[in-house]
Amino acid sequence: MPRRELLTPAQRQQVLALPSDARQIAECYALSAADLDLVSIHRGEPNRLGFAVQLCFLRHPGRAWSPEEQLPSPMVSFIAHQVETEPEHLTDYARRDETRREHLGELLGTLGWSTFGLADYRELSAWLVGLARTTDHGLVLVQALISELRRRRVVVPVLAVLERLATAVRSRARRETYRALTADLSAEQRILLDALLEPRPDTAQTHLGWMRQPAGVPSAGNILKCIERLTSLRSVGIPASWANRVHQNRLLQIAREGANTDAAHLRELTEDRRYATLVATVLDTVATLTDETLEMHERFTGRQFRKAERRHQEAFQQSGKAINEKLNLYARIGHALIAARASASDPYGAIEALLPWARFCASVDEAARLAKPDDFDYLGLVGDGYAQLRRYAPEFLAAFEFRAAPAGEELLRAVELLCELNANNTRKVPDGAPRGFIRRRWETLVFAGDGIERRFYEWCVMAEL
Repeated sequence: MPRRELLTPAQRQQVLALPSDARQIAECYALSAADLDLVSIHRGEPNRLGFAVQLCFLRHPGRAWSPEEQLPSPMVSFIAHQVETEPEHLTDYARRDETRREHLGELLGTLGWSTFGLADYRELSAWLVGLARTTDHGLVLVQALISELRRRRVVVPVLAVLERLATAVRSRARRETYRALTADLSAEQRILLDALLEPRPDTAQTHLGWMRQPAGVPSAGNILKCIERLTSLRSVGIPASWANRVHQNRLLQIAREGANTDAAHLRELTEDRRYATLVATVLDTVATLTDETLEMHERFTGRQFRKAERRHQEAFQQSGKAINEKLNLYARIGHALIAARASASDPYGAIEALLPWARFCASVDEAARLAKPDDFDYLGLVGDGYAQLRRYAPEFLAAFEFRAAPAGEELLRAVELLCELNANNTRKVPDGAPRGFIRRRWETLVFAGDGIERRFYEWCVMAEL
């Protein structure tokens, strides 16, 4: 099998390309007074122009100029204008190979540059491995090498040399990553990781494929499925702290490779690579499932609150006509009572003049039924979603370890109370406890203010039995 190339043809052209834009040319090839003095000591316009071009090549892109390379006309014109000659003289200079080599040697000695050698190869290999631990992108590695060579004033060698160096370093970084992710794997964990590639009972889908399937719409059933997959992955026993052993970019890259590789090809990988890929995939999938589960829970509870608010508004609108009639009636009664007092007449007679007393008494009872408590809002209807919430709430609370900043300590204590009640059978409350015990217990622990504390408090109220 032919060796996989580090760079594509398009990327090679990008690396070798010279600036052709006027602004870029000015930034890269503007000669200083010292540069012009160095150029001016050479006799003949072709020599001055050729020497200046080689000087510019060392500055950018940092390599020697080959006469076979066609230079952009704007670049040659810009350099020729600075040395006060014509661009056509470069053709005469390119024919003199010996002169060109002598000028290159003179530039290296004068400017303190050196040619690329074995010592540079070793030093740059050690330097590049740090970047290779974070990315596999060949273009990034080669461009970083070129920039570092320019910084060190070392002539950039031919592109094939840089590709070989970057490929070797990338392979070394990969092996280091594989060892870091698999160093502490026990025999039991390896068995469990291999089991992820096996099909599930009565289906052709592998365990790993099942765990990585889409979460679906936010519902109690789908949240339970996410928790089930999350619990199954955690049973492999891969600590989340292992993700800190390698760079996050590298971990995500290996996890993506695992996600895009079928089980048959994963089994064919070398042992270190296979287990490292599975470990990265497990770590990434656990994080993904955690995010999806929490997001679905948030969306599910938000939907319950929106439903309650909508039902509350609908109920209010339905009773609006009756409430308006009562307001008009009591406004007329109020005016009649005010007039009765002003005339020192019988107030009861004033009421009976508007409507019979029995009808007045019935309207008071009807108004009492239409009236709402002082804390009238839609939260009283949120409990209608209790059955759906209760389907997954105990498993949800047990699946995660909640932490809080000092400002959220009371909220954390409320969560711990719910977990304790679930562990001891939530339906049981202390003997003799009055109705609403759990809600009042929440109210002593949770600050029912604005923001997330109030949102979680409202959700906790839903869980009351």
